Amino acid sequence: MKITIEKKSADTKGRQALMLTRNFGSVLNDQGKRVKKRKRQSLDLYIYQNPKDKVQRDHNKTVLALVENIKAQVEKGQI
Repeated sequence: MKITIEKKSADTKGRQALMLTRNFGSVLNDQGKRVKKRKRQSLDLYIYQNPKDKVQRDHNKTVLALVENIKAQVEKGQI
């Protein structure tokens, strides 16, 4: 299982939602097409796509550090 952090496209305020994606590989369906098996979990955390000042840049740094911590806990199986 591979765990990644995905950023959704920016909303009207210029914020990007962060999601945790768990990839379980892929399988072939009845038509012979490869279908990816994955689960996405919204983290209800946002970063600014284009930060305008120091407050927004600091916000992005703290949120990304928090998300990396969550990802590490999921990889260890604690969450």
